[in-house]
Amino acid sequence: MSQVFRGRRFRSNDPVSDFVEIQGSSRRTVIRIDIDGVGESRELRSLAILKGVDVNTFTLDGLSDAS
Repeated sequence: MSQVFRGRRFRSNDPVSDFVEIQGSSRRTVIRIDIDGVGESRELRSLAILKGVDVNTFTLDGLSDAS
C-alpha cells in the first residue's frame, strides 16, 4: 500500500483513512481510492475488488502504515 500513497498529493498523517473508501456487500468488498488526493475533487476509483470477502468483516488494519 505504501507505493500507492507516494507523492505530495497524498500527504496526510493517515492517508489510508483520508483517501480510501471501502464499499461492498456480503459477496464482495471494493477498495476505492481518491485519485486526486488532497486536491479539490473526490474522484474515487477502484483499487481492488475482493470477491468472496464480506465488507462487514473487512478492516483496514495493517494497511495504515503508508510510510
